[in-house]
Amino acid sequence: MWKNILFFGWFLTPIIYSKDIIPTNISFIWKFNPLYYILNFSRDLLIYGKIPNFSAVILFTFILILSILISYYIFNKLVENIAGRI
Repeated sequence: MWKNILFFGWFLTPIIYSKDIIPTNISFIWKFNPLYYILNFSRDLLIYGKIPNFSAVILFTFILILSILISYYIFNKLVENIAGRI
């Protein structure tokens, strides 16, 4: 299941296409993807020459820290099963 989630997450991240083609009714979903911010910050700096706004950087930092904490919790909960399966 994780393989499928990563597969679809990769194609749902706006790498080649612009974020402007995303329909507005689902655009809030994209903002939970940490890659969304990294790609938009890079695109803004390299292509458009704009500095990202401070609120977007703060939101990205919060989502990144939350993702790390959740991942750490899940890893610690499943660490014995992971070692047994390898």
